[in-house]
Amino acid sequence: ADTDQDGFVSGADVRDILLATGIQQNTLALLWSLVDLKKNGMLNLEQFSLIMYLIENHKQGKPVPFSLPRNLVPPSFRTVEAPATNIASGYTMQNTVPTGNEELDALLREVEKLILDRREADQEIVQLEADMTVKNSEIKNLKIELTTLENTVIQLEKQKCEAEKRLEALDSQIIQLGRSVEQSREKVKEEEKRLSEFHSQNTQDGEDKSTNEELIHVQREVQSLEGEKKTLSVTLSQHNAAIEKASLELTKFERRCANVEEITKRIENENEKLKKAAERLSQLLESNDIETLNKEKDELFAVLVEISPIVENQDSGVATDPFVAAVRPGIGFETDPFASTTNSSFTNFDAFSGKDPFGSDISNTKSPPAIATSSKTPPPRPAPPKSLKTVESDPFSGVDPFAESGVTAAAATTDQFADFANFDAFAKS
Repeated sequence: ADTDQDGFVSGADVRDILLATGIQQNTLALLWSLVDLKKNGMLNLEQFSLIMYLIENHKQGKPVPFSLPRNLVPPSFRTVEAPATNIASGYTMQNTVPTGNEELDALLREVEKLILDRREADQEIVQLEADMTVKNSEIKNLKIELTTLENTVIQLEKQKCEAEKRLEALDSQIIQLGRSVEQSREKVKEEEKRLSEFHSQNTQDGEDKSTNEELIHVQREVQSLEGEKKTLSVTLSQHNAAIEKASLELTKFERRCANVEEITKRIENENEKLKKAAERLSQLLESNDIETLNKEKDELFAVLVEISPIVENQDSGVATDPFVAAVRPGIGFETDPFASTTNSSFTNFDAFSGKDPFGSDISNTKSPPAIATSSKTPPPRPAPPKSLKTVESDPFSGVDPFAESGVTAAAATTDQFADFANFDAFAKS
């Protein structure tokens, strides 16, 4: 039980062992308070042996003591008599011999009596302190039990309120079901009455053609209603399939949105790399540091080569990367301003004669293509299909909102969901 190997066990360590003895928890708490002399919630080997001994005595029918007897106190917790008492007792033993002076002998006897009374009073005080400690532990345990019981009562009251609410809901459901049962019974009675009337008419006038025609007409109506029911069921299944298909399309659309966000982050990172390269190039050009320019030229242009265009993903819904043309090597860099030729030297070359390859004109030379967007507004989320009993007409007789063509005006006026029509503004910036 001593998991941390410190020579002490807590209540959580030996809880299962103590509960396995079959003793009630309040009795175990009382025994624990008797054995826990330091009141720190920890027991050593002697205290654990003592509590197991008290448990065995309780199993044999012996009552639980209110205070721990002195003979059961573990040796490591026994107190040694005070030195003053030993001194007093030694003094008394030394002066038990009569001195011959009656007054002195009387005083010595009185002093010895006072010392004995003081010793008894000290023992009583120690016993009272021990009893008080036990009582305080009992009061503490009772307070803990009272708090637990109060929390249990509060929890039971909450459960009672919830149960009452459920009972009220069930009562209301029972009342509604009773009303529906009564209505069904009335309808059954009416149908039985009609059937009895039909039977009586058939028995009275079996050859009456009008009655037969009415019966045939009723049967046809029933058949037509059954056919309509089957048709509505098929239509409902078809529209449910359309709803599922639209849900799949919506899921794909959401994935496209996520992919577009990822592409946006990638474009921002690549743009940041371009800005850093442009700043470094501007610093080198301003400082006219030719050696550093020649050294870092390949590294700066390698940034443009490392930036790969965004490949079109069929599932993402993004047609092309609007920044492909802006970051391809060679666009804006038809001639290398830093390359040396045999006909001209670097001193005669003006690096600022042409346009700034990293200026804002790079976006004006060729506007980046906008992301391909659909000209149609995405349809709104479909509402769940209603019950056939509450639908007086076919709710799906209009235009299918999930078809590839034909979006209703109601769908066009709803809020646009994940519209990427304005995404080109980011490319232009």
